[in-house]
Amino acid sequence: MGRVAIVVLFIVGGVGWDAAPAQAEDGVRLRATPGWAGRCRSGRPILVRALVSADRLVSGVLSAESTFGPSPAFTEVPVEVAGGTEEEVVLVVPSPFGCGGLRLRLQEGKGTTTTEVGIPDAGDTVLLGLLPGARQATTPPSAVARTGVAAVASLEPDLLDVAGAVAGLDSIGANPADLDGLSVDQRRALVAWVAAGGTLLVDADGPEVLGALPEEWRPSASARRAAGRGQVRLTGSALREGRIDGLAEPGAGAGFGRGGGFAMDDGMGGGGVVGSLQRRSGLRVLSLPVILGALGLYVVLVGPGVRFGLGRLGRLQLTWLVVPFTALVFAGLAVAGGDLLRRGGTTTHLSVVESGAAGAGSRTFIGVPTRTRTTVAAALPAGWLAKPGLEERQARATLRTTAAGQRVQVEGQPGGFVVLGAEGPSLVEGHLAVQLGAEGGQATVQNLLRVPLDDVAVFGPGGVVALGRLEPGATASFAAPARDGQADPEGLAHQVWGGPGKRLADPHTFSVLAGVRRGPDASPGLLAAGWTDQLASPLELRAGRPSGATLVLGRPTDGPPSGEHVGSSNMGMQMTRFVVPSGRAYRLSLAPRGFDGSGPVLVQGQISGGGEALVGGRWVPAADAAALPEGASVDGVVYVRSPLPFLPTLAAT
Repeated sequence: MGRVAIVVLFIVGGVGWDAAPAQAEDGVRLRATPGWAGRCRSGRPILVRALVSADRLVSGVLSAESTFGPSPAFTEVPVEVAGGTEEEVVLVVPSPFGCGGLRLRLQEGKGTTTTEVGIPDAGDTVLLGLLPGARQATTPPSAVARTGVAAVASLEPDLLDVAGAVAGLDSIGANPADLDGLSVDQRRALVAWVAAGGTLLVDADGPEVLGALPEEWRPSASARRAAGRGQVRLTGSALREGRIDGLAEPGAGAGFGRGGGFAMDDGMGGGGVVGSLQRRSGLRVLSLPVILGALGLYVVLVGPGVRFGLGRLGRLQLTWLVVPFTALVFAGLAVAGGDLLRRGGTTTHLSVVESGAAGAGSRTFIGVPTRTRTTVAAALPAGWLAKPGLEERQARATLRTTAAGQRVQVEGQPGGFVVLGAEGPSLVEGHLAVQLGAEGGQATVQNLLRVPLDDVAVFGPGGVVALGRLEPGATASFAAPARDGQADPEGLAHQVWGGPGKRLADPHTFSVLAGVRRGPDASPGLLAAGWTDQLASPLELRAGRPSGATLVLGRPTDGPPSGEHVGSSNMGMQMTRFVVPSGRAYRLSLAPRGFDGSGPVLVQGQISGGGEALVGGRWVPAADAAALPEGASVDGVVYVRSPLPFLPTLAAT
C-alpha cells in the first residue's frame, strides 16, 4: 500500500479536473476527478483523485462517500499539505447501488471544506486503461470495442498499489516491459484483477515474453487464453502503433476483487449470511410463538387478571401500582433473557476461497456480537477490499487508511451483531483441482490444500454429486451430473448441505459466498466445493483472527467453456462471453425449461447458427442457434446474448 499520495495523472482525451474547486475562507481548495475517463462501472468501487491546494499548512482527514442511494460506508485518508503547495490523494469509494455522485469532505479541526461531483455510469461503454508502454501520443480518447464503444484512460502503475483502484476497468493494455516493471505487489494486484473478470491486452506475438504472468495464463497457439474469470489476449504491435479499435472488451460483472456491496440478509427471516453467522456464533433468538405467548400473558395479567384479582380483594385502587410493577417485571425479564441469550455468542466467520493453479480469490464475512456500545475494527490484508453490507440495522462502515494499512470499522450497539466483509487475493496455499476425463468418462477432484475438506460436492448444470471427505492430497472420481436435471445452485446446495444442524441452514448463503447467480436456471457450470473449519479468517481483529468455516471452490481448466456474464441491456437481454479452444465445434443451449432454446450469438463479421450475430458492428437477426460451427469464434471468443434470466452454455459437439 505504502504512499497514498501519488504523482499527478492525466486522462487521455479528458485532461483536467472535473469538479469546480471548493474553497474555504482560509484558502484551502479541494477538487476531484472521479472514475475512469469520467465514468464509473455500476456496482464497483469508484476511483477518486482529489487535489488539495492550500495557502498554509493543512493537516486533517479527507473523506469520500457515494451520494447515490444510502451509502453503507465512507472512505477516510489522512492528509497533510504544506503551505503554498498542492497534493493529489487517491481514494477508492464503495458504491454498491450505482453511479451518480460523490461527496468529498476535508475535515481539519472545526474547519470543513466540501465538494460534490457527479459521475455517470459507463453503461455499454467499455472502460480501457493503458499502462505507459501501451500508450502513444496518437492513441485516441475513444475507440471501437468488440461489443460497442470504448473510452480510453491512462493507467499509472502506482494505482495498482491502491486496493480496488482498477476494479472499475474492463480492459487493461500493456506491453511486456510494463509487466516486467511491476513490483511484486503490483503484479499480484493485476493478476487478481484479471482473475476477477478483467481482460488483459498485451502487445506481444508469443508467450515467451510473458514471464510476469502465471504460466497457465500465457496464450500459446491462439492469441487468447482464459484466466480465471477473465482473459489474456495478445495484440501483436497494435497498441504501440495506436491501433486500438476492436481490442477492448467488457469485463465480467461477477468474481472476487470487483468490490461493491452485497445483500447479507434476506430480511425478516434472518436468512443469508447474517442469519448463518448468528447461528454459528451461538446466538439464540426467541421463536415467534414464545414472544407472542409472553405478550399474551402480559395482556391477560394487566387486564382481566388485575381486575379480577384486586376485585376479589376489594383493592381496585391498587391497580395504578400493580400494572406499572407488572410492566417493570416483564421488562426486566426481557432484558435478562436477552442478555442470557447473547452471552454465549462468540466471534466467528464464513469465508470462501475460489482456488486455482494460477492463484485464487477469497471472500470473508466476520460476525461479532456486541454486548455494549463498541467499535469493531479489522485490519485488511494487502490488496483486499472491504465489502460494506447493505444490512439496514447496521451502522455505516468506515474504511480508514493508516500507516499500517487499511482498516474497516463499524460502531456496534448494545445487544447488537456486527458483520464485516472483505475480499481479495487468497492467502491459502494450494487449491481444489478438478480434472475432466474423456467424453463420458470419470472426472476427478483432488485436494491440493494442506487441510482436509469435508462434505465435498460437485455441482453441474443438472445436478450435484456428494463425495464426502477429502484428505490433503486425496483424489475422488465422479461422473458429471446430467444436463437435464435441476440447475438452481441454492436448491442443489440445500440437497447436500441444508437442514438443521448441517452446513447451511439457509441455502441463500451459498449464493452470497460463492458469488453465483440465483434462479432455477442459474447454473454455475461445473463447480467442486468442500468445507473446512481449520482456516482462520484473513481479517485480523484486536483479539486475532476468528475461527469459523471456509468454503473452498474449484473449477476445471480443461472442461466446457464457462460463460462469464459481461453486461445486460435495457431490453431484457444479457451478454455472456465464452473463451473457447480453436478447432472445436460447439452447441449452444440456453437450457431453460419451457423455452424454445433460441438465443443470439455474437460472431464478428459472419452469421452463425445463432439468433443474432454482430455484422458490421451491430446485432442482426440470424437463424436459430442450436450449434456453433467451427470457426464461429473470433480469436477464440464467442459472445452470446440471451433473454433474462436464462443463462447460455456451450458444449462440444
